[in-house]
Amino acid sequence: MRPVPLSPESRQRLLIRATLVAGMLLAGIGLVAVLQGKRGAAPQPPALARTSLRVKVVDTQGRTVRGAEVFVKTKGGAKPAQARWSPQDGVLMLPKRERAHDLRVMARGYRLRDVAGVGSDRTITLERGHRLRVTLRDVPTSGLAKRLRIMLRVRPLAVDADDPDGLDAKALIDLMDNLGGAGPRGISRSFGYPVSVAQAKRGILVPRAGRYHVCWGLFDLEARTWFSLPEGCGRDVDVRGASTDASLVVGVDYLQATIDGLKDGVARAKGTSKQGRSK
Repeated sequence: MRPVPLSPESRQRLLIRATLVAGMLLAGIGLVAVLQGKRGAAPQPPALARTSLRVKVVDTQGRTVRGAEVFVKTKGGAKPAQARWSPQDGVLMLPKRERAHDLRVMARGYRLRDVAGVGSDRTITLERGHRLRVTLRDVPTSGLAKRLRIMLRVRPLAVDADDPDGLDAKALIDLMDNLGGAGPRGISRSFGYPVSVAQAKRGILVPRAGRYHVCWGLFDLEARTWFSLPEGCGRDVDVRGASTDASLVVGVDYLQATIDGLKDGVARAKGTSKQGRSK
């Protein structure tokens, strides 16, 4: 496997609204993000007040889920009329109508939730994501240069077949979080979801149950390059229920082979870069 240079990513992790909507249009039915309202109190336009319904997004403790995204299913992906979303308050205002609204609610670190038939005031509760805990076994305690870090990455293998508006892998990765604090920054979502050894052990929060691939590799802090062996470094894991545990074996031989592969890859990349500048 070739080393993967990790270039900084320009967009924020949760700014997925545009690509998400574009990718979910199917047979004239799409999910459309509600326009963000002004910060402050939940918007309640006077003209709409008597004919509107209020949807509140909270966690299992009843607290507002800040940063949540709400999508309204509409024909042809049209903008939902008279809809207002206040992200600070976690409140969505929708017009009452004969046909109830179908919604999709998501937030980083929480389980994705589809809610059909919303025709009156409603409180939608989001549960924390499915927890995947990965432990590395037989990890050598010496021989690793200070600039090198063992790092893991998680990738969803497939979108649920039952989901007609299926999210792609990048959208699911954008919704992942972990219970171990801030991790590596500036890494493209196309790489996968990166976590440190400590973060993986505490738990990675994924937005939906399903099959994920987890592998370990080495990250060069100076060259900002990651390398993993094509075999023996990872496994597929079925994430089900609230929590799933998995383990990976590192071992001295695999670690040394990974160090050598990363070193060779960085050297080739530097050589290619020098040749490009000399032309």
